[in-house]
Amino acid sequence: MKSAALTIIGIMLIWSGIAQSPMPFQLTAKKEAWVTGSALPVVATSFVLGKKLQPLTAAEISLLDANDINRLDRFTVNNFSEKVIKRSDITLNTMLGLGLASNFIVPAIFSSSDPYGRQLGTLGMIWFETNLVNYALTEIVKTSVKRSRPFLFGDQAPDELRFGTDARKSFFSGHASFTAANSFYVANIITSYQKGNKWNPVIWGAASLPPLLVAFQRVRAGKHFPTDVAVGYIVGAACGILIPKLHEVQLSVKSTSQVGGQKTHGMKLSVNLLNVKMVF
Repeated sequence: MKSAALTIIGIMLIWSGIAQSPMPFQLTAKKEAWVTGSALPVVATSFVLGKKLQPLTAAEISLLDANDINRLDRFTVNNFSEKVIKRSDITLNTMLGLGLASNFIVPAIFSSSDPYGRQLGTLGMIWFETNLVNYALTEIVKTSVKRSRPFLFGDQAPDELRFGTDARKSFFSGHASFTAANSFYVANIITSYQKGNKWNPVIWGAASLPPLLVAFQRVRAGKHFPTDVAVGYIVGAACGILIPKLHEVQLSVKSTSQVGGQKTHGMKLSVNLLNVKMVF
């Protein structure tokens, strides 16, 4: 993951020689109130549900039957590896760190026409909202569905994991959703600063890889079923794409016009009024 992060930063540095652009994002009181006001009650509800969640007893665990699991997920019930669990944590933390760091790095490299402090504050708020909405969706589903993790169907996991409430939070994967949210967030802001750049498809392709890696790790570790990580990937990617897009300002250059015998160039600035409806 360190090499992947360095590769992305290297591409960004190469891009620094390209003509810089005005900031492509904008905050408004109405949008921020809507996003945070929608997410926070969901977070509070998931917190209450989490407090009520009880771990399975030994008798209840003994009744778990792998044959009750769908065929796609069933083959993972014998997976467990504490080493891979730690690796998946590293992958997640690396992408969270890269997501946060991008708020400092991207405006420093790609834009000079707006005050750095304003850009940093705007991106920081969008990054916070991206992770807040992702957290709200992830936790409300986990605490409502209460799906048993794959390692409960085997006997390799230690008791401290088997008899904890976290053992009932398999669906859907928070590691996958947060890794995807931050990975696609980084790709989103980079490509928004450099619209039409030939390297943009490479950035989007690179953004798809860290969530795939952590998804594989979580399944291999016995912490999640394939359907858990698939849904986590989709939800996280949606947050990493839609929340920044909600704040995006579209910059487009008008065609050259003739005024008083002289050519003039103008830039059109319009706020993206993307109509996103989120149901928690």
